[in-house]
Amino acid sequence: MYSQNNHLNKQLKIWMIVLLSLITLIILVGGLTRLTDSGLSITTWELFVGLLPPLTDEKWKDYFDLYKTIPEYKEQNFNMSLN
Repeated sequence: MYSQNNHLNKQLKIWMIVLLSLITLIILVGGLTRLTDSGLSITTWELFVGLLPPLTDEKWKDYFDLYKTIPEYKEQNFNMSLN
């Protein structure tokens, strides 16, 4: 895997450390999200549309109505309201 070029070896080492750090960070964030039960509830897949939160009360109501249809709301957050 290593070459005779020390500069290239150093770059590969940095790249591998960065990748390992990112993988570790992903695992930590995912684990903490799971342990604290603070995950997001995705009711519809909107890749670019969902970047901004709903800007009107009517849109909030529409999204909340969608949220009410998933098991998380029915089993865990049944007393949640928009207020």
